[in-house]
Amino acid sequence: IRLPGRVLLVTDSVHGFPLRAPRGNNLAAIVPDRSTIASLLQANLSFWNSSQVPSWIGTLRRLARSQIATLSHDYAESYLNGPLVPSAELSLNRPWILGGHQAELFHPGVWFKNILIDRLAKETNSVGLHAIIDHDLARVTTLRAPSRADSRQRAHITTLPLPLSRPSTPDTFLPWNAWQVDRSKIEDTCGRIRQALESVGITKSMSTDYFHQVASLPEDRNAALALSQVRHRMERRHGISNWEFPMSYLCQGKSWREFVEHCVANAAELNRTYNECLDDYRSREQITNPAQPVPRLGRQGDWIEPPLWIRLPGQFSRNRMGVSKLESGGLVAPEPGSHDSAVPGGEPFWESSWIVWPRALTTTLFLRVFIADLFVHGIGGGQYDRLTDAIIERFLRIPPPKFLTCTATLWLTFPESSSIEEPALTEQAMALEHQRQRLRACPEQFLDLQVPAQMQLAIEHRQLLDRMPPRGLKKTWDHEMRGLKAKIVAAIDEHFHAWDDRMTAFEARKLEQKILQSREFSYVLFEEQDVLHRLIQLAITRC
Repeated sequence: IRLPGRVLLVTDSVHGFPLRAPRGNNLAAIVPDRSTIASLLQANLSFWNSSQVPSWIGTLRRLARSQIATLSHDYAESYLNGPLVPSAELSLNRPWILGGHQAELFHPGVWFKNILIDRLAKETNSVGLHAIIDHDLARVTTLRAPSRADSRQRAHITTLPLPLSRPSTPDTFLPWNAWQVDRSKIEDTCGRIRQALESVGITKSMSTDYFHQVASLPEDRNAALALSQVRHRMERRHGISNWEFPMSYLCQGKSWREFVEHCVANAAELNRTYNECLDDYRSREQITNPAQPVPRLGRQGDWIEPPLWIRLPGQFSRNRMGVSKLESGGLVAPEPGSHDSAVPGGEPFWESSWIVWPRALTTTLFLRVFIADLFVHGIGGGQYDRLTDAIIERFLRIPPPKFLTCTATLWLTFPESSSIEEPALTEQAMALEHQRQRLRACPEQFLDLQVPAQMQLAIEHRQLLDRMPPRGLKKTWDHEMRGLKAKIVAAIDEHFHAWDDRMTAFEARKLEQKILQSREFSYVLFEEQDVLHRLIQLAITRC
């Protein structure tokens, strides 16, 4: 659907995977069709209100949602200004539409989930929620920005470190909530981003104001909370009324602990089901990489690994979990087979001050089953949660709740002189290819008749064409023509060099255009009003 200033692309198949990000600017992709989302939500609600839901799941679901209502309200109250809606508005009386993402400076396509959740919540009288996956590893703590060394150079990607600091530990990667904001680096970061953007003609960006707001937060905010809270404040200023909660906060509550105890008590079944579903998924998708989409769970003798992480007191890194079933009762340890640091399962396990976090698939499983009425995924999560569907069905023995997948593509706004649209590049490519074919097939057409030697070659070529023999008698003639063509090609060598130069320049321009039209730039590089206006318009459009 094409609308003034924007385009919305909707994929209408529930099984329309692999969903791909739209290639053009101001495009959104939604699976299933935008017009069917209300019925999708209603189908999930009908199931959760039916007798098909096992009683223990229903009870745990009510507990989890009650805790999230209080948690989200208290969390918002700690940093949002102005009066808040009472936490009772987050009760079980209204449907919940939920999404989530790591606490990173993601691109606008990821941000589109939050905007769409808010719009769908308003359309269906639901509550919009966003889970901050702050316990996930911060694998990228840099920002990529377009840049030019000077006005004569092609644009390239420059990588800038974020103003963050990490605790002193030998671990390569740490969870987002282990990082801190380094306020001493804020001005340097803002200056380097501003310099990079101005070199490609961008003078309006939210980045400086964004990081200044990060610096103004209380110093007890870790990086995950600081980056997320500034973004959430921005959303609220633009009328996006989602609630948020950090996943690590949820993992301190009773509902999560009860779910972990269920996983520990059924560790053997969960381990087997998880690995069987993973093997089936890999076979179906023809995946040979043992780490994709997730590694298999381990098993060493009596020790069984569930899809959970353990964080030990005083440590920042996550550890694999091991569970053993012994005659004296269950044991839980930081690693499968590590008896030395094992503690009994059940209540003493929680009293050990260990922190248990969900692994990737377990995160969305818990959010989809025990909190959301409709879960909204990005592309990667939507693809991988077909695996989660199988685990839900086999381990929890319920039909997997239906979910929504969406993304969007937004480009940075450059001055007109900095950008050539794709149709123009396509025309250039066709012209270059046509010229290449002519140089190879008809080099005589490029002879300069003002140059005597080239004039002589043109005459010889015409004379040879005039005495072309009939078919079947052309062997000697073909040999002469090939020799003459070789002389012509040598004579117009400068044309081939010129074509090579044009092709090299075109490929560089094409690469530059790919950089300038990347959808992967963080939302903080955009102008606040511009990026949110575009995302909101995409979310509003209905089919």
